Amino acid sequence: MLRKGFLIYFWLVCMSVFLAVGDTSAGTWRIETIDSAGNVGEYTSLAVDSKNNIHISYNDNTNDDLKYATNITGTWTTETVDSSGEVGQYTSLSPDSTGRVHIGYYDYSGHNPKYATNTTGTWTTETVEEYGAIGAETSMVLDSGGTAHLVYLASDIDFTDVRHATNATGAWVIETVDEDTAGYLSMAIDSTDKLHISYPGRLTLDIKYASNSTGTWIAEKIEGSGDGGYTSIAVDSKNKVHISYYDFHNDILKYATNATGTWVIETVDGNGAVSAYTSIALDARDKVHISYYDYINDDLKYATNATGTWVTKTVDSSGDVGQYTAIAIDTARKIHISYYDNTNGDLKYATSVLPGRIHGLVTDKKGNPLQDVRVKLKGKRTKIKKETTSDASGYFAFEGLEKDAYKITAKKKGYRKSRQTVELEEGEEKEVKIVMKKR
Repeated sequence: MLRKGFLIYFWLVCMSVFLAVGDTSAGTWRIETIDSAGNVGEYTSLAVDSKNNIHISYNDNTNDDLKYATNITGTWTTETVDSSGEVGQYTSLSPDSTGRVHIGYYDYSGHNPKYATNTTGTWTTETVEEYGAIGAETSMVLDSGGTAHLVYLASDIDFTDVRHATNATGAWVIETVDEDTAGYLSMAIDSTDKLHISYPGRLTLDIKYASNSTGTWIAEKIEGSGDGGYTSIAVDSKNKVHISYYDFHNDILKYATNATGTWVIETVDGNGAVSAYTSIALDARDKVHISYYDYINDDLKYATNATGTWVTKTVDSSGDVGQYTAIAIDTARKIHISYYDNTNGDLKYATSVLPGRIHGLVTDKKGNPLQDVRVKLKGKRTKIKKETTSDASGYFAFEGLEKDAYKITAKKKGYRKSRQTVELEEGEEKEVKIVMKKR
């Protein structure tokens, strides 16, 4: 017959596993400077490949070049992709199934959209469309066959179009999606290779959405209050659309989704002037994660509804940081953000540190649970100190732990002190058993 204490312990373990798998919200953040060679880091785009390697494209403003950074070797390496003229604005990056990289970007010198890839082992670049006054606000995705799709702004005295280009046939084929845009373009692709684009209208800055999911391009207005910008779009596992954007008129971060079948608008952060340069990503449970710039406090911020309600956090506040953000989530549930450090002119990168957990039972030699045992924990590297007391079932737990070697000590009157060391990796959960002997 199972003891009641064991049943309580089993329930707690099951719940802890559920929570560990389900929660993708960030606890703490690890901040790094990736590139500080000159004024670099504007127009970042970040993506995670199938092996959870990070790829970032960005602008070198000092040399007017397109640059690329990756940690695929285990350490960060950077290289120049294109240095022909003044290039590298509005970058948008996607790795393919082999880990090779494709980048859409703007050539300011020629006023053209360009495309770069290292699929052959070295970087090759080409102009997508030559017309003049086109190519800004570039956004790019790859379809399931590895074909590139770019959208960009085409503007002149008489028009401001959203254009789509693809190299599916081997040559770039251009089409007009909508003749009313103010830029701030963002594109995502769904599981059926249909495209979805968010952007504001030209005159009113109403938030608009266009898709070719029906076979032809159809554009619609999803919010008509005006003064919208900095849109970012993502598609979930059910091919529903999620859009983050800045409401210029009210100085708030907003979010729109058609997950219920109709468009629903929510305010994410309404603390005023906080939501420029928004970037959106979805986790494995289709929960939303948004990075953005707080230009009142000059901080990088992050918002998520992973817990069921919107929670906002400051990620980096060291100087004027957080412009040109890009966010992605890997298969290990870690959040990755690239952004620009305007104070130092650097490319910076933040990643979430997944909390670890140590839990278990305290028993006597016969396996009977011991209550009111003082259990202490101390980290060798982090110097983290925690203390708890075992409950009626002998259960104890330490939450929110970093990667470290932890010394665990258990004390109870009438029993000998127990000591053991537990090695814990980032995001790991370990169960320990403490057996105490009577004096």
